[in-house]
Amino acid sequence: MRGVKPAKRRRRRRQQYQNISFQFLSAGGEEDYEQGTVLMREHEMVIDIQGEYPYLVRGRKVEHYFAGIDSINREIDVDVKARWALLGDIYVGIWIEDGVEFLFSFRLPHSHE
Repeated sequence: MRGVKPAKRRRRRRQQYQNISFQFLSAGGEEDYEQGTVLMREHEMVIDIQGEYPYLVRGRKVEHYFAGIDSINREIDVDVKARWALLGDIYVGIWIEDGVEFLFSFRLPHSHE
């Protein structure tokens, strides 16, 4: 139709952060650190941890937090669920692996705001 402009397609914002340090703390007080990548999209955040035991958790935004499950296929089946939220300048959450709960946290560079 003449005179009608097509609607502009909104570009989805996507940011990737590499070499992010993830800290895990067990109920027994044991600490573990892993390195990974965080990919932020409009309504989700993806945590990609590579190492001896890789994880790929795609968290969907639910109100004020993210929640997701691990989607990597392994020889040994591992059930991983995670929920995390931004508190100040640090993301803090619960990582549940085969029924065992861990607190976990990570920081992104300030440019993500």
